Amino acid sequence: YPAFIKASAALSKAGGGSLIIPKGKYYIAAYKIAGGPQKNNVTDIVFKNCTGLSIEGNNSVIRVNGNFSRNRDYQVPGLSHYYAFNSNVCVFKLTNCKDVVLKNIVLNGEVEKMRKQTGVVEGDSYGVFVADYEPGDVSSNIRLQNITAHHFAADGIQIQSSGENIVITNCNLHHNARQGLSIVKGSNIKCLFSSFDSTGHAGIYGWHAPGAGIDVENEFGAGKLKDVLIQNCSFR
Repeated sequence: YPAFIKASAALSKAGGGSLIIPKGKYYIAAYKIAGGPQKNNVTDIVFKNCTGLSIEGNNSVIRVNGNFSRNRDYQVPGLSHYYAFNSNVCVFKLTNCKDVVLKNIVLNGEVEKMRKQTGVVEGDSYGVFVADYEPGDVSSNIRLQNITAHHFAADGIQIQSSGENIVITNCNLHHNARQGLSIVKGSNIKCLFSSFDSTGHAGIYGWHAPGAGIDVENEFGAGKLKDVLIQNCSFR
């Protein structure tokens, strides 16, 4: 975890560059606790404000710790469900990034080791997350190639971009508890030659609705999600 945090911080400070992950198996033991008496300072691995970013995984495997319980830590007034403070580390979170290639990596969220109490809904648990939160954030020209993301408590990949031209190709997204892929914001998004298998089959953890291979859902208002193409993909 510290090594990946240092790498993402260095590239974010430089405004781009190349990260080459030596072929191997990696384990991230840290996980996020956002509140409560055990609150920690663990964050996602964030690549921010990069233009011209290349991440080559060399088909390495990165496993993130899922061996914990997500409990009914708090509730929002007026809602019947509960939220947990803890969730996985997202290995690749892209914010306000342009001209990015992320390729040749296997991500394992270990959801089959995770537990949750009745009524607890999903948290931020993604393998790859294109996350434009602030008004000035615009992520465009993103290529996600040959990525396997499996056993995450939410989605293998989530696209929430204020920009355009996001291409997901030759990816394998399986055994994720909510979606293989969620597309909730952006323009000109393509998912090509990718496979989606066994969504919601997450062992003792269970699953989260809607439990789709791909969920295309405009969550941010009229015109915020448009021009989505899904082609030559397989679903099981």
